[in-house]
Amino acid sequence: MTRPLAYTNLDFDSLVADLKQRLEDKPAWKGLTDSSTTLMLIEAIAYATINAQYYLQRVFEEIFVDTAQFWESLVRLGNLVGYKVKRARGAVATVRLYKGDTEVTIPADTVMTINGYTFYFPNDVVVPAGDSNDYVEATVRQGVKQVYNFDVTNSYPFLKFNFGSEKISDQDIKVYVGDNLWTQVPYVLLSKDKQVYEIATLPDKTLELRFGTLDTGLPLVGQTISIHCYEVEGEDANYFGDSPSCSNSVLGVPIEVIPPISGGGSMEDLESLRVNVPLAYRLVSGFVAAKDYEKFVSNTPGVFKAKAMDVKDQKLVPFRVVRIYVLPEGGYELSSAFKDELTNYLNDMIPAGLEVEIKSPLIRDVKIGVGAVIKRGYDANSVKSNMISAVQSLYDPNNLEFGQWIPRADIKYALEQVAGVKSINIYYPIEDVTLQPYEFMRLVQLDISVSMG
Repeated sequence: MTRPLAYTNLDFDSLVADLKQRLEDKPAWKGLTDSSTTLMLIEAIAYATINAQYYLQRVFEEIFVDTAQFWESLVRLGNLVGYKVKRARGAVATVRLYKGDTEVTIPADTVMTINGYTFYFPNDVVVPAGDSNDYVEATVRQGVKQVYNFDVTNSYPFLKFNFGSEKISDQDIKVYVGDNLWTQVPYVLLSKDKQVYEIATLPDKTLELRFGTLDTGLPLVGQTISIHCYEVEGEDANYFGDSPSCSNSVLGVPIEVIPPISGGGSMEDLESLRVNVPLAYRLVSGFVAAKDYEKFVSNTPGVFKAKAMDVKDQKLVPFRVVRIYVLPEGGYELSSAFKDELTNYLNDMIPAGLEVEIKSPLIRDVKIGVGAVIKRGYDANSVKSNMISAVQSLYDPNNLEFGQWIPRADIKYALEQVAGVKSINIYYPIEDVTLQPYEFMRLVQLDISVSMG
């Protein structure tokens, strides 16, 4: 494909002069090019030529990742290679459900309110009978449920249904065909099972539900497709304070929210797509680097972050094991069922001779103790609250990577930036630590004492 002439190389005055000369060379136009009417026509043609060249160049640029300027163009390119655009995420909170005289089951989709936002339980939670001081911890996610229904009028291969808006997350989507719950997979045509579907983002930021062929399962004419999904508020619902307000109980079970509330995020932006779409293409052509594994696994439903080990950044040698440490969404420990499901899926995807081993990361619990002197004239409680938020923001899992340790100096610097802080003394940790690449930090205790000075 030949790149079109850049419109910036076209000079308006030179183009007008060239057109005049070409007309002068025609006997019928001799002596007529200096008239105002002819000159107006020549200038109009020159303008139209530059304008058309501009749009031709822009169209050409939008079909390449490195020159595309529009988010929509990169989404189209990503869809060509099967890249799943990261959509808006609902904030995640940990709640404690206190036991009572009888066992209570909190069904999935049960809602509660935290800081004025609606949160839901993504899974059933059983709260057994027991001592009222004992509790069960669970995860809730911010989002308001939306349901979209479609009638199946044909069973042609590759059925597609468009639904949702920019705020619809791809988390916890459930698709019912008739009365049956189908299974979401990253790439429907690579699945060996039936009754599966995939979800993709379109350039208008809505979603597209895709089915495959008779081999992978197609809805039947006359059936109804029901899509259950959630509209989220992204980062707006994140909260790093120490006392979020919430419902007192859910289905009669006393409940408490354990801060911080984190994980809410916006849809992937243009610059992120510019990096990730080429990586997706590399996956299509073969796994070649550790980052390729990490990107692929991170885009799998239910996975928050991934770290690949024992992978050289080159074509892989046959008959070896690739270890991938996975941090699941909404927690730090992989369930055995999800680990097995992910392992089996990846072993079906990768080249023959390789085997994937999925592991939970080694979690390094961090306790932080800080003494602070507050400048006179500032409210100590307000400053302390801002200090807590600053530290919790540092340790937000969204801001951390595998193998990353936050030095004491970084903690001190973050706290010194809080308005009203005069000086900082870090009691613990007493020293900096080097994490292994498969370790991930978790802030489990934060003690801040303040005095006026």
